[in-house]
Amino acid sequence: MVHSGLMRRLALAFASIGLAACAALPPQPASLDEGLLLVHVGAHGSFFTKSVKWADSASLVALDAAGAPILGARAQSGFAANGYVVFFGMTAGRYVLRNASFRARGVRYHLIVPQEGEAKRSVVLRPGTAAYLGDYRFESQWPEFVVAMGRAA
Repeated sequence: MVHSGLMRRLALAFASIGLAACAALPPQPASLDEGLLLVHVGAHGSFFTKSVKWADSASLVALDAAGAPILGARAQSGFAANGYVVFFGMTAGRYVLRNASFRARGVRYHLIVPQEGEAKRSVVLRPGTAAYLGDYRFESQWPEFVVAMGRAA
């Protein structure tokens, strides 16, 4: 009698874990023309006690042929794994990273990418493909809490 109650609780626990895992899966593409963008963003330095903090969300903006931002063409992603932020269901176009954020010490930190040189940092996403926006490193400096951005090649 006690054994069957325990088994029922275990079965319910495993079922709830399985359903929660399914809810966290990324969205499926609605079209073969939709693409995928990845970016790797980290912050480290004296402010973060020499440890690297990886972004868990980011936003980007679409650029026109001249390299100017297209009004209203922004994308936000909150899906991240192993330090990579992933943007699903993206239409073909030119994109550049605008900002990223991460949690540390119970606070959410927002990292804003400088707008200078956006055309050079942008990537072109072709229909139905994947593109890599790059590896961004933000370094904090004590005591001014100034954050400098560097992009690894």
